Amino acid sequence: MRAPYPKILVLELGADHPGDIAALVELVAPRVGVVTTVGPAHLEFFETQDAVAREKAALVARLPGHGIAVLNADDRLVAEMRRRTHARVITYGFAPNADVRASDLAYLGPAAGEGVGGGMRCTVSAGQETATLQLPKVLGRHLVTTVLSALAVGVAYDLTLAEAAASLAAWEPLPGRMRVVAGIKGTTVIDDTYNSSPLAAHAAVQVLHDLPSGEHRKFAVLGDMLELGAASEAAHRELGEAVAASGTDELICVGELARDIDRGAQAAGMSADHCYQFADAAAAGVFLQGRLSSGDIIPVKGSQGVRLERVVKELMADTQRANEMLVRQGREWE
Repeated sequence: MRAPYPKILVLELGADHPGDIAALVELVAPRVGVVTTVGPAHLEFFETQDAVAREKAALVARLPGHGIAVLNADDRLVAEMRRRTHARVITYGFAPNADVRASDLAYLGPAAGEGVGGGMRCTVSAGQETATLQLPKVLGRHLVTTVLSALAVGVAYDLTLAEAAASLAAWEPLPGRMRVVAGIKGTTVIDDTYNSSPLAAHAAVQVLHDLPSGEHRKFAVLGDMLELGAASEAAHRELGEAVAASGTDELICVGELARDIDRGAQAAGMSADHCYQFADAAAAGVFLQGRLSSGDIIPVKGSQGVRLERVVKELMADTQRANEMLVRQGREWE
């Protein structure tokens, strides 16, 4: 017996070149369109952030009048897309005027006996409804924003806020997307190796800044950010400046372009004695093994081409779970 066709399909539409989104919208004809952020990604082909915004706006511009556009109120370029659609608009974010909004965000302590972060908690509101959102496996304000977009879709489908929040309590990020992995020696590895862009890399560094560490050290393992075109050098240097301002104890850069992360960090005052460069991801992981102590925190972030999941594999406590927990495992990636 053939399985019934699903009532709701959730599809991610991506673009590498102008016109990609419009073509995909024609193909799938969505009724609900969610736009998360507009960052300086794929600039090799789009050249400017405004061009990226125009591309993403094609999604909401082509929604039917009875459709729903779900827009990030915290991102100016996304919020402005409400002028491009005839669909009903629901906004989400930390902004006070967002239809679905979060407040009182707090990082929780380490989970007892696990040696990893305890996640986050916040208050969420929509209209006259308020609920507590517990995210024990999530780290990062930017991921809370992503969760808010899901809550907004739930509200659009007439779920109560309490129902939607409760359904997300067990959510765990996918492999390579800010996933907390128990590391060797009782360390915490934050695996964000699926891909990278300036916006996402700065968000990962911000988590390192925000996480309470006590007496423990913070390491940042950062690789090349690809497809940035002429903006590449400046973007890598700016990321290095953010690392220097974050209170990071040691910076490990992987890849040729990542040398500019190192240069940016040192130019912003980070000691050269605490900055290291590697051409190979696995070698960086082996180097780190000898430097870590219990309680240390290590976010790992880079574009796909740098293969920083190899760093995570060197640092994770249970390497037998690599195929289950990490991206790009299997013979085709060897």
